[in-house]
Amino acid sequence: MKKLMFAVVVILTGCGGNKICSPAGIAEWERGYIGYAEQTRADNAETVMARGTADCKGYAVVSMQRLRACGIEGRIVKLSPVDNKGPGHVVVTFRQPNGERGYISGGRAGVTWELFPLETPWAEIIRSIDGGKWEANFTE
Repeated sequence: MKKLMFAVVVILTGCGGNKICSPAGIAEWERGYIGYAEQTRADNAETVMARGTADCKGYAVVSMQRLRACGIEGRIVKLSPVDNKGPGHVVVTFRQPNGERGYISGGRAGVTWELFPLETPWAEIIRSIDGGKWEANFTE
């Protein structure tokens, strides 16, 4: 429990040179400390991390808070299935200080992330998530 509480403090207070302060580090941390479980409501990052389980909304809230603590611009985006069948999904998209763009996605299949070149259109990034089954109304 001490290790988890230390990790929660590091996650919420900033980087301090910690390798968690990158999209790859955030995704790796989430894979190690947060398991998937359907939730009935959206919780804040502290609650998700203390509980140790999340659905896509919970993963997105933790990812978003961590990106902000690292000084990385991001936003939570709700995705819809391209075929309009089944439930939606929630991810975090981000833009690093050097302009590279990407996403962090948590769900039943685990936590994934991907980084794209500077001028990659957001629509192309969204289509790359989970093999292209999502779309989003997204403006720059």
